[in-house]
Amino acid sequence: GSEGEGGMLLEDPVFSQLRVVQEERAIIFAGADDPTYAALSFSTVLSLPYALERLTPMLEEAVGRL
Repeated sequence: GSEGEGGMLLEDPVFSQLRVVQEERAIIFAGADDPTYAALSFSTVLSLPYALERLTPMLEEAVGRL
């Protein structure tokens, strides 16, 4: 995703106080240039399997930090 937009989100004082962010378990999709973000936005029969393939390891990593 866009590092700039994701970085801006992480710098937000309210967002940064969320427990999920403090525990580094937040998965941030920022900007249409992120292929996973785009795949979720399009939600087509072709894009959803693509998104699922990329989201699964991200979610496993985030859950592993519990």
